[in-house]
Amino acid sequence: MRSRNKIYNANGVYFITSTVVDWLELFNSDNSFEILADCINFYIRKKNFKVHAYVFMKNHFHLICSGENISKSIGSIKSFSAKKMIEKLKDENNYEVLNKLRETKKKHKTDRQFQFWQEGFYPKEVLSNGELKQKIEYIHYNPVKKNYCAEMADWKYSSANYYKTGIEGIIFVERII
Repeated sequence: MRSRNKIYNANGVYFITSTVVDWLELFNSDNSFEILADCINFYIRKKNFKVHAYVFMKNHFHLICSGENISKSIGSIKSFSAKKMIEKLKDENNYEVLNKLRETKKKHKTDRQFQFWQEGFYPKEVLSNGELKQKIEYIHYNPVKKNYCAEMADWKYSSANYYKTGIEGIIFVERII
């Protein structure tokens, strides 16, 4: 069993990272970011999944989340968003990227033609308010660090503006600090 996606405390708050295979920058348009947001919002509405902070980058995402069966929710979010992103790449006739996703697929994955996300995800339970604040600051600063924007609140694929102004972004955030 893979320990990298093991949730030990069902009532915990977790910092989660998931990455596109080979760190490919496939989230590169409003439409691609909306695909990921739609998948996460579905789980927020239907599956008792709570997002407390988030950032979507061009090749990975971070969430601070809690809820029932986080492992299953993240797995489903990744599976559905991968299918939608692959459909998008096919519609765009992006054979170069599709070939790369085909090449990176693990041999034992016989139920699919492509591998979009790296296997598993990396949960870290957040154990204190101090650690929670540090993780939120870290994820909100990611787009600035990568020169996507000058100020944290300027990146619309993040909860930074919500934390600054209270105005909802593309994901419904349940603030806990």
